[in-house]
Amino acid sequence: MFQSKGRAFYQQAASYPLHEIETEHYLPWMKKMFDAGNISVSTARLTEIVGRFGNHPMYIQLFCFFLTASIVTRCLNSLFEKEILVKNGKYIIQGLVFRNWLALNG
Repeated sequence: MFQSKGRAFYQQAASYPLHEIETEHYLPWMKKMFDAGNISVSTARLTEIVGRFGNHPMYIQLFCFFLTASIVTRCLNSLFEKEILVKNGKYIIQGLVFRNWLALNG
């Protein structure tokens, strides 16, 4: 966009090459994100995820987001099938024991 003569913003910005973000800098963020969702993932597995996406921040972030979102969705669907949840514009927890457990651990 800034390097092509045919583009509107030709030479309106300087290109600054960024170095690859080292794997070790991703791991604490990823660990914190998975821990927040009560999802246990080993450091070796997190390192593998970073490597598979070539240390590209956008791909790593999207993958982790969709992974955690799909886990939450599967859990909600499982609870819904067991009639623990009722969806009526929002999720309502029917099980008293489960509701108390969530209140203590949420």
